[in-house]
Amino acid sequence: MARKQSRTTHVKGDINVKNGDVVAGDKNIKLEDDRNVSSAEISTAKQRGRKAKKSQVIHGNLEVQDGDVVFGDKIIQFLQKTLNVYLFKDLKQLAFFLGVVILVVSGISGGIWYSRQPRVMDGDFNIAVAQFGEYQPDGTIKPSARAEKISNTLFNFMDGEFQASNFGLKVQTSHKNMPLILEDSQAKALAKKVHADIVIYGNIFSQDNQAEFSPRFYVAEKADANELTGQDELASPIDFDILQLNTEDQINNVLRTRAKILFYFTKSLIYFSQNNPDPALQAIQTAISSAENLPKPFAGEEVLYLVAAKIHISRKEFEIANKLLEQALILNPNYARAHLARGNIYYTLANDANFDSELLGKALAEYQLAYQAKDQPEGAYIPIKAHTALGNIYVVMAEKTDDPDLYSKAFENYDAVINEYSQTKDPFLQSYAATAYFGLGGAYEYQGNIEQAIKAYQRAYDLAEDPVFKERIRKQIATAQAS
Repeated sequence: MARKQSRTTHVKGDINVKNGDVVAGDKNIKLEDDRNVSSAEISTAKQRGRKAKKSQVIHGNLEVQDGDVVFGDKIIQFLQKTLNVYLFKDLKQLAFFLGVVILVVSGISGGIWYSRQPRVMDGDFNIAVAQFGEYQPDGTIKPSARAEKISNTLFNFMDGEFQASNFGLKVQTSHKNMPLILEDSQAKALAKKVHADIVIYGNIFSQDNQAEFSPRFYVAEKADANELTGQDELASPIDFDILQLNTEDQINNVLRTRAKILFYFTKSLIYFSQNNPDPALQAIQTAISSAENLPKPFAGEEVLYLVAAKIHISRKEFEIANKLLEQALILNPNYARAHLARGNIYYTLANDANFDSELLGKALAEYQLAYQAKDQPEGAYIPIKAHTALGNIYVVMAEKTDDPDLYSKAFENYDAVINEYSQTKDPFLQSYAATAYFGLGGAYEYQGNIEQAIKAYQRAYDLAEDPVFKERIRKQIATAQAS
């Protein structure tokens, strides 16, 4: 059997490839109509009854358009004969070597990238101090030595305070490799990435020897803290002399004080959320004392007194709580949450006094003030809380007087809560919707509409999550069914 001739083309010139690839493989160049072979040679070969030679020598330039130029183990020959490299016997070995090199380089690059990422914290409470920025003449914000000095000093202060504090929790602070943060959305993303409960960031603006630093505090999922850290509160600008940056101990004292306020305020929130009121009260008192040491009150300071009042309310120390709320309202007369807390005090006292009419009237007035107040912090759900509380008071007052107008007002307020939950399905509103349905059930039952009462009670039971409240609802359903 005749041996099939291989097709080989030797190019003695340049190879110009347009819209194609140069591929290393075990194939030779396949030529189409652009080969540099004369038609006379092909014609002569045909006349002789022989096939044209499949190996061609091209003495000019080879131009390939919309195709591939493929060359095979000539690479190995080139490595061996020209570069004296005898590591590879064939292309498989070369491909394997290149693959290993790529893996090693990728691993090293990945390791370097990972080492430059901020650490994911695993404490019970975590604080991230981001890299601060400095305004440039062109208006951009970039890292700078001065900005880093401030951020590093603040980190050292916060870290030292936590390390020295007998907190009873694993608290972590981190600053290394933290990125430059310019806005809350970036702080929120960073908090999620590194599991931070607080992200502290900010920018400085300098002119001559004077600088202005605007600290920002992002607090994850804590509405109370958001009131303290938002625009024009602890985040209001701080002026300082740039020369103070030469010594760490002289970094602006106002900045230290604000960081201290935030530290102890947050510490109080943590203890309070764990139903541990004594250390919570001690921490918030330290925060209040620190705030009083500032040259002047700052917007948002009222929330310190609110949290202190809530702790005293949990301890049933209502007189002290009322005085603290009075201080909060002196600082901010339009503070809705202070009026709401006061209404809760009067309602609790009225309940303990068999629903004393005078105390109910005071509670009603405070809830109405809360609903009408201009300062309703975002995320505080003031209208929902006020509607729920007003519904409860109107039901109690209606049952005492049998006034149909009071029942109508109760239904109106409860419906506002229920409709808001039905439209938004906001998980936070679920417990308030359960309370509203329970109040409706009571109103219907007192009016003798047992069927409507049971339906409302059942909806309350389905929405309620607190086991104690669910058991109370269950007993009320049983009572209504037996009547």
